[in-house]
Amino acid sequence: MAFIRELEEMYRVERYDLETIASVYRTGACAMERGDCRLRENDAWLIANCGYALDLYYFKAFMQPDEAPTGLREILACASLAARRDILDPAKHCIDPVKLTKMLAAALFFNIYNTMYDKGALRGFYVDDQHTQVNMSSGGEEAFAVDTTVLARNIVNEALVLGDDTDTAVSFDMDRVGELITRELERRRAVDAGAYCFSRGAA
Repeated sequence: MAFIRELEEMYRVERYDLETIASVYRTGACAMERGDCRLRENDAWLIANCGYALDLYYFKAFMQPDEAPTGLREILACASLAARRDILDPAKHCIDPVKLTKMLAAALFFNIYNTMYDKGALRGFYVDDQHTQVNMSSGGEEAFAVDTTVLARNIVNEALVLGDDTDTAVSFDMDRVGELITRELERRRAVDAGAYCFSRGAA
């Protein structure tokens, strides 16, 4: 866990665990509130990404009150609860796909980031209003990007399973999720020119 006290520290952590994500968000939100002149546009999007991830991880307490690790299944379980809350909300009665996609994209971004760091394959990242990309490579290969915004949108559109009119259950087709992850990995997107790049798999 890393405590973030200054904006520059947001990019100098090895892994973004839940406490670090919360620390980045608190520090960043305070900087935005006081109009810190050091804030750049991409800083704001990273801070917003942390906020969306925290919105999704909020639901983890309903499943795992302990500090158990959060993997893909736990992230999707949280997303299921978030979608179900929308359905049960008397002011909505339907899922907000945009908000769900942003929360899921943020959680997947940090999950893949940490996974690639642990494997020594992390090469950087890029975040803006349309993209949440983790850059990776291994074995001397050229780095490529995985865009979790695209991945999350496809998961919500193609793998979300809803109950009928009398059943508010929400789940995800895990086989389809696996196919969508494989498809995104195989696209090998070009690394954005504005990406933060790491030379040895670490920030």
